[in-house]
Amino acid sequence: MDQAFNLNPYEHEISSTLVWARLLVIPAQYFNTDAVMKIGKRIGRPLRVDQATSTGARLDYARVCVEVDLAKPLLSQFRIHGVKYFIQYEGLEKICLNCGKYFERSGCPCSFGGQSKQDEEPNVSDTVKEPNP
Repeated sequence: MDQAFNLNPYEHEISSTLVWARLLVIPAQYFNTDAVMKIGKRIGRPLRVDQATSTGARLDYARVCVEVDLAKPLLSQFRIHGVKYFIQYEGLEKICLNCGKYFERSGCPCSFGGQSKQDEEPNVSDTVKEPNP
């Protein structure tokens, strides 16, 4: 049998994953594909922006799909012209942030009595420049 079919996600470390990142309450002028993709580059490797973001149909947050390196701390916030904006990640609840394995965070054997990598790192801020018109 092919080795790929024998892969058990509960036993192997996941080094990167695709995740939707929500850029919370950003200014309306940044609700375009170019600006959101530039912000996405600060998070990881951006792949796409959702339709509601690219059309401006939803203005409470923008969504960008990014590939993130799970060995690095996740960016929790960024700045635009000195104003702090927060990032919320969708779908990471099944990956242990301590060891990178596929588990419910509270059910991973490495989590008991330990602090997650994310908790150990201070908040990271970055600056996003004004998008080009």
